[in-house]
Amino acid sequence: LNHRYAQALATSLSQNSLQATIDNYQQRIWPVALRDWQRWGSDYQSYGGWSWRSDWTTPDEELEYLRQWTQERTTFMQGLYGGD
Repeated sequence: LNHRYAQALATSLSQNSLQATIDNYQQRIWPVALRDWQRWGSDYQSYGGWSWRSDWTTPDEELEYLRQWTQERTTFMQGLYGGD
């Protein structure tokens, strides 16, 4: 199992592969995501179920969070199972 994780971390789950997947999704959905945020962002933030929150992020901040989390998680997994 450890060997299979190490192989995945060196190929399909490598940092380069994951970032390329994020880039691909961003290219495909970014205009729509920005349009939706422009239209629905304030409704989303004011929804009563979570209107108490103050930790809202913009689409750009969410994208950066995703990239950073992916990088940190890959590093963590490489520490456990090896890989590049």
